Amino acid sequence: MPTICLRLWLLTLLLGCHFVAAAQTSPQQTVINNGLNPVDNATIGLDSTLAYVFEHAQLDQVPSGYLQDLAVGFEDLSLYNGVQNNPNVLYPDTWRRLYATLMTGACNASAKALPDISQINQQLRQAAGTDTVPVLGFDWAYHVMDSLAIDKGLATVINDQVMVSAAAVGQVYKEQRLFAVCQGLRMAQGPAVVFKLDAAFWLNNTGQGIAGLEVDFDDGQGFVPLSVSGHHRVYYTQAGLKNITWRVPGDVVLPNGNLQLYRYSYSQLWVAQGGSQTAPSYEEVPDQVLSFPISGGGLLPVQPYKGRVAHATVSISYGSGNNTGFLQKPLIVLEGFDVWHLTDPDDPDEDYDYRDYARGQLRPRLLTPYDTAFAAALHQAGYDLVFVNWARGATYIQAHAYLTAHILQWVNQNKALGGSTEPNILLGYSMGGLVGRYALAAMEQQAYYTQQGLSHEVRLFASIDTPHQGAVAPLGALAMVQHLGAGKVRTNWPFERARNLTEFSQDLRAGYLSYNSLAAKQMLRYRVAGNDKGLRVDSTEHVAFKQELQALGYPQQSRNVALSNGSQCGLPQQMGFDQPLINVQGSVSTNLLADLLLAGIHAPGGLATIRPTVLNTFSWIFQEDGVNQVKLLPVMAFIPNLFTRHEIRPDFRVQSMGLAGQGNMVYSGKFTVKKCILRFICISKTLLNQSLQAPAQLLRWEQAPGGAVTDEFVDVGQEPLNIENSALVKTALSQSIALPATNFV
Repeated sequence: MPTICLRLWLLTLLLGCHFVAAAQTSPQQTVINNGLNPVDNATIGLDSTLAYVFEHAQLDQVPSGYLQDLAVGFEDLSLYNGVQNNPNVLYPDTWRRLYATLMTGACNASAKALPDISQINQQLRQAAGTDTVPVLGFDWAYHVMDSLAIDKGLATVINDQVMVSAAAVGQVYKEQRLFAVCQGLRMAQGPAVVFKLDAAFWLNNTGQGIAGLEVDFDDGQGFVPLSVSGHHRVYYTQAGLKNITWRVPGDVVLPNGNLQLYRYSYSQLWVAQGGSQTAPSYEEVPDQVLSFPISGGGLLPVQPYKGRVAHATVSISYGSGNNTGFLQKPLIVLEGFDVWHLTDPDDPDEDYDYRDYARGQLRPRLLTPYDTAFAAALHQAGYDLVFVNWARGATYIQAHAYLTAHILQWVNQNKALGGSTEPNILLGYSMGGLVGRYALAAMEQQAYYTQQGLSHEVRLFASIDTPHQGAVAPLGALAMVQHLGAGKVRTNWPFERARNLTEFSQDLRAGYLSYNSLAAKQMLRYRVAGNDKGLRVDSTEHVAFKQELQALGYPQQSRNVALSNGSQCGLPQQMGFDQPLINVQGSVSTNLLADLLLAGIHAPGGLATIRPTVLNTFSWIFQEDGVNQVKLLPVMAFIPNLFTRHEIRPDFRVQSMGLAGQGNMVYSGKFTVKKCILRFICISKTLLNQSLQAPAQLLRWEQAPGGAVTDEFVDVGQEPLNIENSALVKTALSQSIALPATNFV
């Protein structure tokens, strides 16, 4: 089905408005500025500026090799100090931002190297979807400068350069301890979850190892030990949000002077299924599950498209009265654009599959058009449901079409073995309609197989909210995802390494990879390409696919029906021309997650209700077993946090396109780092800065009518977004009205 959990995400980029701080209450003679420095030069980069500021600060003598004053504050390290009852809960992306902060704070060659974040992410992705949850840990020493070093006569500032004598190093640089532990995945399937502590995921530069780690998994068992290379199996009787507490022995001196004997860290994990939940009903369990492609059995192999072969899980549920073990009256359902493996790899429950279709439930982050009555009616009418669930539903549409032709061969072969001559019905939701259209036409023209006589035996082909003429998303929002997803953050001198921002946020990575997936490029009428050096509208892949599809033509041996969600005229999208859609400026003090295209490309036909996002906590209401349920998930934002240090300032705006024939600015975004070092040296540097002007000649599809789905959000707190409904597949685009002489109705 229609599953694409395309999350369009807000990362914030910074604006460079340089500010100069006035000298405060220190002796005047310790601060000298004759204007001969690059700190306030907007053309000088952050790395070069920091290198200048700390040139005479004896950074090579900092014992840990990491200095928070030098780092870009993606996360305030001091918030994770091991103090008990610390309200700062850790999530996997928070842990990644701590990594990014440390990475940018490396200050000398003696610093213990951090492992490659891309390798850590790769190992975590491999663990996603299993019952084993890796543990991520930081027990890391770093240093901060004494904020009163100038007042104490330990340092001076001359021309915006910090001067520290070798004799004063031990007094100027104060050691701090970062203790931050969490599970490496945001969600676990449950009810049984295995937590595993691997030394590769426990980052430690103190030489004290991991001895004595104890964990309260919020399962009612209290603290239990967890050893290196060991694992602990937890059985959760109830689904929901679990508050996990981690601790290791270690003295922590509290502000009141008392001594705390353990270092504490807190995290949260969403468990999708608890042991006390009822067993699935009959219609949720298929009679047979097969993996395609299938080798042998007289089936021709699947033809690759540009070297790629699609795979799928096919679930079969026999209709009422069919006890033959063979298909008698096949109804084949092709799901739509499915990027679950990109957006939520740690939550298999987010993969829209046969169970969702049969159950007809409204699932989190996935709004479906089905209800149980529909599935039951199909069953009672004797239809054998053949549900096709793509393994990686974002590859070339042609590759999925070739696999569909292969599945149709098997269906016809199996049907014949049971003595049935009943023709097939093929339903394609969203992208699935394009897949079905291409597959049937290619089989009829022997464009897929060179052998003659291969019939698809489909009498009725129905596409439901399929982007026959292309899909549409707000151009400015696409520009934002592309700009941020292609952005990089550099480590500080002397290491000079750049890392993609996507390495520090799985949400941003999901949005960026989804919109740059092969199938998305083929469907989007216009998309945005480029990076911080320049953004541009690019429809190359869509135009090429559309031309190929038109040249192939429509199936001629089936009755073809194109359905759209909504009335024949669609529903108003509540989006005006040149209207502000997103506006985030200044110092945001929390994470910011925007599920802009929430139900969008993954709802049937890509219907989206784009609603204001929430801050701090992301919640949704859905129905399960007829009861309204509320889920709460921490916002795992890819926006770098702006905590008490307020070092990262966003300024980005998204507008809808203006009137036809008029170009307008649909996106502008910048990321600014603002730091004050020892209160006297204030730096403001723009790291990312780009904008996009909508070409005047583009058709204004953003405001065109389409379908709409019921708003399922519980809005909490601020609302930086201003979008109500925005269907990604417009009513006109789901029809083939632009092409004459077809047998579509």
